[in-house]
Amino acid sequence: MSVTICRVVLPHKPLNLPSAEWRWVPLPFYLLGGEGQILRSGRALPHELPEAHRHEWILPAAAVTRLFVTESLLAGIPQTRWREALPNLLEPQVLWPLEECHCALAPAPDAQGRRVVAVMERAWMNFIHGAFSGRRGRLILSSSHDWAPIGCRGEWVFPVLDPAEEGSLRWWRDATGEGGGIRGRREEMGVLPWEEGLDLSPMTLMERLVLPTSAPSLLDLCQFEWAARGLARWGPAWKRALTAVGMAVLVAFVGLYLEWGRLAWSAHDLVGEEKRILAQRGLTDSAHGAVAEWAHAWVQRSQSSTQEGLQGEFPHLTGQLVTLLAQQPGLVPLGLVYRPHRLEVHFPVGVTMAAGLSEAASHQHLRWQSEGKGVWVLEEVQP
Repeated sequence: MSVTICRVVLPHKPLNLPSAEWRWVPLPFYLLGGEGQILRSGRALPHELPEAHRHEWILPAAAVTRLFVTESLLAGIPQTRWREALPNLLEPQVLWPLEECHCALAPAPDAQGRRVVAVMERAWMNFIHGAFSGRRGRLILSSSHDWAPIGCRGEWVFPVLDPAEEGSLRWWRDATGEGGGIRGRREEMGVLPWEEGLDLSPMTLMERLVLPTSAPSLLDLCQFEWAARGLARWGPAWKRALTAVGMAVLVAFVGLYLEWGRLAWSAHDLVGEEKRILAQRGLTDSAHGAVAEWAHAWVQRSQSSTQEGLQGEFPHLTGQLVTLLAQQPGLVPLGLVYRPHRLEVHFPVGVTMAAGLSEAASHQHLRWQSEGKGVWVLEEVQP
């Protein structure tokens, strides 16, 4: 199954509207297949966006400030404390109040031993991430700086939440990959000093977004308290695994109930076979009395070691046993054990067996003999 990617262009943060008045507008999106083909495109509110395995939401570069922290400083701080330490390490470079900043760290240092730190307003981050809550797949939130071609400058258009604002963004990215963005039109600002020497890129943001692969230097802003954890991150995989386990358990239970039904039907057949054998010998319920009731109960709950014994030999020997014991009224066994070609019948120790039973058994080509301690054996005599 191919992995689908939904890329969404996020709006500029409103300059004049308070956070209580922020309202989403339809956002441009592309739904890409595993080979980069466009499956769907258009504009939609966040809750109307198509589901995908991976969601890549792109912020205007002006909403994210890129700073640096040396790897040597981070090396002395436990990784579990980086969230609290980063604002303090960046304090000389940050103009906002530290408690209003959200920081995200690049996964690896650059050649100079520095890590890029993306800083954005915490309230804006919370507003954006809240629109993704409850959706499947993984969210990757990045700056449009990561999508800009290296060594170029240009202008891209983003949505706005305030109709009175413009959506233009001036961006630049030098040969080292560093750069940024400023809200404003080219004709108003001219060429900025840090844009000198950079090629003007004719590629629009929409053209950039339909490239088959993600930006190679993507810095995911969903870190720390906004990072996907546990089932939230691996939800789709866990769902498939639990579904497979549930189906396996269901199949096992269905198979178990079918086996119970088959055994119940086999017990029914065994009782019928036993009654048929007794009827052939002219015995009725009154003729064999308690012995017949005892034999019926044992047939219904006994288990043999082979399917062949269940189907033929066991009821045959049981019928012969009932016929034999009917000649000594009041003699009821305590139990029996079926083994191939024989029944081991247990009686109270010291019970007296009628002398004619062994002879009666021999007439039926059977052997009826004691093995001591109340155990008598009924088995067929091989011709």
